Order: sequence, then structure tokens, then C-alpha cells
Amino acid sequence: MDNKKKRSLDEYDEVMETKDVREYLGISRDKAYELMSSGKFYVVQSGRSKLVAREVFRAWLHGG
Repeated sequence: MDNKKKRSLDEYDEVMETKDVREYLGISRDKAYELMSSGKFYVVQSGRSKLVAREVFRAWLHGG
């Protein structure tokens, strides 16, 4: 049994990486990359990394 407490969204950096989105949502790596490439929210490509502002992610999460 995993006793690890889930981090609150506010504990993540202001700019989240795909791995952060994956961890927060509890989804697979492939699903996280699919979501980050879906156009559902504004993502910045920096080299091979995809980045999303935490507040943009929060707004999407809450239906905004």
C-alpha cells in the first residue's frame, strides 16, 4: 500500500512540465503527452519539453 500523500496543485512550480501533469492527474506517460498535445490548453514547447502555466492548467481542470 502506498502511503505517499498527493501533492496539492499549489505545491507544483508555476510552470509545469508533462511529468508534473502526469503525476498530478495520476495518468500514464503516453496519456500525459497526448493531453499536452491536445490543444485543450495553451502549452509552450521548449526544446523537447512541453510546459503549461499552473494557472492555465488549473483553469482547464476546473472547466474554465
